[in-house]
Amino acid sequence: MFSESQLPRQIFLDGRSHPSDPNPTWWGHSVGRWEGDTLVVDSIGFNDKTWLDLNGHPHTEMLHIVERYRRPDLGHLELDMTVEDSGALKKPWIIKRTYNLDPKEDIMEAVCIGISLVLISALDSRQALLMGVTALVATAIWWGAQRQAGVKGAVKIVVAP
Repeated sequence: MFSESQLPRQIFLDGRSHPSDPNPTWWGHSVGRWEGDTLVVDSIGFNDKTWLDLNGHPHTEMLHIVERYRRPDLGHLELDMTVEDSGALKKPWIIKRTYNLDPKEDIMEAVCIGISLVLISALDSRQALLMGVTALVATAIWWGAQRQAGVKGAVKIVVAP
């Protein structure tokens, strides 16, 4: 579980499946599993009260997101995300990103103020969706891997140019 802007998101990693009739929520219902060295997070059950991006592109309650997180080496985290919604999208929207480890940075408190909105507004819609849905999940995975690898101190994930 992680929290962003006071909204919790649970990702169940205990082998359960999605409920047959999920109660639509802001973050949906997410289940995760490991496929080799890749964490796969499957999410459904979103309500239709949010947007796909900061440009206001809508989605429906049929929204389905699959995120695949993989660490090819100590310094990188790869994310492949597939966004499907037959009620709003003509075809799946595929997003691929690579995050770089920045070991010289500390994880700082996230405070939602005007400057945050300005920074997010400067991003394209795909980056905004990616950051909104995955930033803290990626941080948690990254931090856990760093602790397992014996790296001391905090890490910060930055989007590769």
